[in-house]
Amino acid sequence: MSSENSFFGNNQHIANFLDGYLSASNKPDYAVLITGDWGSGKTHFIKKYLGGDKKIVKDWLTDCEKHIVLYVSLFGAKSRADMDGRVLEKLHPILKSNKIKVFTSSFPIIGMIAGASAPIPGGTIIGERIGKDFQCFTDVFRESLLKEKQEKDFKNLVVVFDDVERADMPLPELLGYLNEYVEHLQVPCILLADENVWKEINESQKIHQKKITGKVGGTGKVNLIVEKAINQTLHRLSSTEEKVVGKKFQIQTSPEEIIEAWFPENKNGTTIFGEEIYELLKPHKALLISILEKSPKHNYRAFKQSIDDLKIFIGPNFENISKDLLKEEKLNSLIFADFLCSVYGAKLAMLRNDPFVVAAQKIQMARAFARGAGNIVDEEDDENVKDPFDDAFGKIECISQMSHACDTEKWNAIWEKWLESSIIDKDEITAAIKDTIWFDRKKQYWTEQLYHWYELSDDEGRLALDSFYESIESKTILNPDTLIALYYRLYWYASEGVLKESAEEFSKKMYQYVDDVANEMEYSDLSQWDDNYGRAYDSAYLVHEEKNKAFVEHIREKLTIRKTKQQKNEITNIEKTFDPQNPKNVDDLCGKISCRFGSLQDFEFEKIDPDVIARIYVSLTNVNDSRKFIEAIKERFRKESYGLIEHEEFLNKLKESAEKLKKSYPRPLTTRQFSLYYLAKVAGDYLDFLPRLKEEQKARLNDMKKDF
Repeated sequence: MSSENSFFGNNQHIANFLDGYLSASNKPDYAVLITGDWGSGKTHFIKKYLGGDKKIVKDWLTDCEKHIVLYVSLFGAKSRADMDGRVLEKLHPILKSNKIKVFTSSFPIIGMIAGASAPIPGGTIIGERIGKDFQCFTDVFRESLLKEKQEKDFKNLVVVFDDVERADMPLPELLGYLNEYVEHLQVPCILLADENVWKEINESQKIHQKKITGKVGGTGKVNLIVEKAINQTLHRLSSTEEKVVGKKFQIQTSPEEIIEAWFPENKNGTTIFGEEIYELLKPHKALLISILEKSPKHNYRAFKQSIDDLKIFIGPNFENISKDLLKEEKLNSLIFADFLCSVYGAKLAMLRNDPFVVAAQKIQMARAFARGAGNIVDEEDDENVKDPFDDAFGKIECISQMSHACDTEKWNAIWEKWLESSIIDKDEITAAIKDTIWFDRKKQYWTEQLYHWYELSDDEGRLALDSFYESIESKTILNPDTLIALYYRLYWYASEGVLKESAEEFSKKMYQYVDDVANEMEYSDLSQWDDNYGRAYDSAYLVHEEKNKAFVEHIREKLTIRKTKQQKNEITNIEKTFDPQNPKNVDDLCGKISCRFGSLQDFEFEKIDPDVIARIYVSLTNVNDSRKFIEAIKERFRKESYGLIEHEEFLNKLKESAEKLKKSYPRPLTTRQFSLYYLAKVAGDYLDFLPRLKEEQKARLNDMKKDF
């Protein structure tokens, strides 16, 4: 068989041995054991070997080329009767015939199929009944097999017992059952087992009994002593295993073999994952192989399950992720890499303590996704502990590793939801894909390549310039720092004859662009373009330094005019736009007053009409909001230092406005109306502090005069 199938790779020697084992005229009276880690490709190899030219074995009894193959998994089998039941079940629907009533054990049936003289339990009478039933059985069975193009010899029977190490019964009893097949019936048996588990069971079955005794120690504690007695019976396990298992092999299926089998270049019929996944993943076979190679164990079953998960994640007929969003091969590669590494890593328990099982363990999850350094902090705060997930997959290029702001957080949030609860948010994924260089961020990405334009190919260079002009036409570049960075580079390129317009024509176009988008531009203080920053920023900036500084000042002028106008409107309309019932509104206002995110000049609090401030304060019906408001004012005035002296008039008016408004309410006052007392008090406290502040300022000025 192996001569007709030259695609067994590192396992060709196993195929060669099985050729002789299965074709021998005198059937060997022993089984062949093929071991390997769980998911390492044992079943895949046997399917490929026995299937002949068929790519996928669906029905072992009929699909295999030259043999009648009975495949039975022993996972969880508890007794001989249980294993018999599994064998009989595999022979359905033949044994469902109403004419067949006697067979209760697989042993005589398998013997009859194989042509062996099996002992008939129950004597001659029952034997005659079985003989009649068997004649009916063989007729139906043969008719079933004759559906194939070529009739198969019943003597070419092979029994494949999979998951042998996972049978839930003593190993000597299991081996005894298997021995009946190979010794008494001389039916070739191929056993598939996890090498590590098989060894563990082998060792554990040597323990015949345990004796536990207790001894009271000096501290009063009972010290338990476990005495293990080794089974010394004649029916030793090792001799039984040697008798049943005549040949052992360890599977060595390579990632290349598995991926090529799953995604063949020329597929015949239905593929293992279906048409959609085949078409999506076939161009990325190198990526799939790389993920398997980098994992500490080549667990093909777990990886197959991960691909099945990807199939569910995408959804049937692309119902979760639109097919239009999966047209770019590079984008697909990055998304598939992130998903498969994460899911496969979780299945291999490479994420410490399997954090995806418990949603609360998000810190460990974040560590597992943190790419780059490859280090994690363990429970003892040792930062030099290697993260097994990152150590294996950290260098595989993923969508979450892209440099765009928040790509990591954005994509990892998607993977976390899936790994925790198998939840997919279609809108979230669509938005994340749209915010990539292949969709909405495409022009931005290529425009940014102008920063190192001379390193691009001719085609890429033209694409970068075209993206820039398209962005200018559509007025999508609104960051002033980006405009300056592009201006000084492109002005230089234009002066060297790179652009379609001259340097002066380009400059005129950019000035006009700034004027056109002045009201939509993002705010920046442009500090990086001051002399002490701009001159050292890039040597290209210095080539036409005066032109570049003039462009910076033009943008600064536009931003200043706009900021002044915005501040004036903000102060004028603050009472109209403020909503005291909106917590975000309250937090934003308190943040501006306290200068939490900016300078004192960013929000000119002292230019607000004090009567308006008092009315805003009393409108805060939530006690905590009132406290925030008072604390924000205190924080601002603490930052004012000597500048507080300039606001003496404002403080007086604020105190008067608060007191006046409090007096205007009818008695009795509500708690919120009475709280105006505290607004007046905070202004009064700073007024009381002003005389001392003035004296300090006067003394400081005198000292400066003396020094001068």
